[in-house]
Amino acid sequence: YAVKRKDFRLFESYLERWKKKLSSKMQTAWKTLRKYRKYIRNTLETSYTNGALEGMNNFIKSVKRVAFGFRKFSHFRQRILIIQGIAQINPNF
Repeated sequence: YAVKRKDFRLFESYLERWKKKLSSKMQTAWKTLRKYRKYIRNTLETSYTNGALEGMNNFIKSVKRVAFGFRKFSHFRQRILIIQGIAQINPNF
C-alpha cells in the first residue's frame, strides 16, 4: 500500500512495525530492505526509471538475433543506428 501510494514514511513505519513479528527468513528480507533504504526512497520520491534503457537493450538483442553473422562491430552498430532513425543510409557507400 505504501509503495502504491509512493509514501516513503508510511513504508518505513510498516518496516518498523513488522520488525518484531517476522520469522527468521523474513528478518533477512527486512534487513535487505533496510540496507537499500536510500534507493527505495529515491524510487518512491522520483519518477525516474531505466525503462527506456531496458527497451533499447532488448531492441539491440533482437537485432543481434536476427542479424547474426556481422563480421565487423561497426556494421552491427550502424544497422542499429539506422533502424532507430539516429543515422542515415549513405548511398555512396
